[in-house]
Amino acid sequence: MTSGNAASLPGSRQGEVGSGDALIRVMRMVAAALSGMATAAHTPIDPIRGDGEAADAGQALIKAAAALQEAAKEAHALRAMGELMTMTD
Repeated sequence: MTSGNAASLPGSRQGEVGSGDALIRVMRMVAAALSGMATAAHTPIDPIRGDGEAADAGQALIKAAAALQEAAKEAHALRAMGELMTMTD
């Protein structure tokens, strides 16, 4: 694939490095969501959690859900990218 074709692909880069890379963007959103969920999962079972930690974990879980919803919006682009990738070999 030449760089001239890259601009038309769903995962193409434009502007700042990685700004248009759908796959990397989704991976970052999902990683952030997993981090928030891990924090939230640990909090209820922590017998020595401090005051306000449950509320903080709840906020992390809310942000995790929002990140997953945002990542899901890119599913069509990832499918298209995957289909294009299967045609390259």
